[in-house]
Parts: sequence; structure tokens; C-alpha cells
Amino acid sequence: MKTGIAQISDWLDQVPDPDIPVITGFALGIVRCVAWYGDCIEVAVMHTYSGCPAKPLSPTYIRHASSGRW
Repeated sequence: MKTGIAQISDWLDQVPDPDIPVITGFALGIVRCVAWYGDCIEVAVMHTYSGCPAKPLSPTYIRHASSGRW
């Protein structure tokens, strides 16, 4: 059984922003969409600016959070 989108969104909402750890990336609005495509979960992210230093960390953070391992 697939994990629900709401549960995955809750997990993502626990991931702190690497630059401002007192707020989550989800709260900042960088997570634009969470959806299942077959057996894969897709998390669309739009960083606050193109030179965001958190860009390289985002895939790892999202992978851990979306599997409930954050």
C-alpha cells in the first residue's frame, strides 16, 4: 500500500531549511507539488532563488523525508 500524499507532506514539513533551520522548506513554499506516478513519488521543488546554497542538499533531504526517515 502506498503512503498517502498527506503523510508524505507531513514528513516534508519536518525538514528544516539548511540556511534557516528554524523554518522548514515546506513552510517557505519551496515544495510545489507531491504526487505519485506509478511506484515513484515526485516532489517538485522551486528554490527561493537560483543560487540557493541548499540546492545540492535538497534531493537528499527530500529522499529521507519522503520515506519517513527524517
